[in-house]
Amino acid sequence: MKNSLNKPWFESWFDSNYYHLLYKERSQEEADKFIDKLLSNITLTHRESVLDVCCGKGRHCFSFSSFFQHVVGFDLSPRSIEFAKESLRLHTHESRINFFVQDARYFELNQQFDFITNLFTSFGYFDEITDNIKLLQSVRKHLKPEGLFLLDFLNPEVVSYVHGEKNIDGVEFTWHKSKQNGFIVKDIIVLDGTKRFDYQEKVQDLKTNDFQRMFDEVGLKLVKVFGDYDCNQFSAQTSPRQIYLLKPE
Repeated sequence: MKNSLNKPWFESWFDSNYYHLLYKERSQEEADKFIDKLLSNITLTHRESVLDVCCGKGRHCFSFSSFFQHVVGFDLSPRSIEFAKESLRLHTHESRINFFVQDARYFELNQQFDFITNLFTSFGYFDEITDNIKLLQSVRKHLKPEGLFLLDFLNPEVVSYVHGEKNIDGVEFTWHKSKQNGFIVKDIIVLDGTKRFDYQEKVQDLKTNDFQRMFDEVGLKLVKVFGDYDCNQFSAQTSPRQIYLLKPE
């Protein structure tokens, strides 16, 4: 069964129960470790406010709340934001964090931030490159003059195009990654009892030169590039991630 044919893949997949089941092993501890490492490797003029664009269930927002007084996260998925708000009720720094449902291309929060992040390949979902520019322009608009923006994206050069499978709570997941017409595509089949569902993850095949052209267009200047979540130096041939730290020009 194909799902939500009239919706972009990211709207139907990220708001499904199966997405949250497949990736349920993503932990708060993992997020805390990365944010702690990241903040020890960058220099922020101020640590008052931070915005996480496409925040999912808010893991990194919870991590940021130990370092910033004002934390905002938004995501296009109402289900993810519902999860985030449920977790927030039990969090030590509840008063510091706010979650919203917003589209990253068009968001408007009427404030600027010291630090903005877009993590875990939450970029390049769109069919048109112009939508990437819209997202970056929205980020640039919400960034303080002395603020920093961090964009975290997979490295297409080291993506493993293999078949995989997993059984989680009695639900069978199988997937296959491939390159198709300028995109990295992960086709996912879900078997839940007698029911079959077909989902897809699809991101643009973006490399360093592609990002540099977009950054130049919107007025963002490169500060440094990390290659992994331990903040090691980026290598196009071997690094698993492209993690760009940028500032307004």
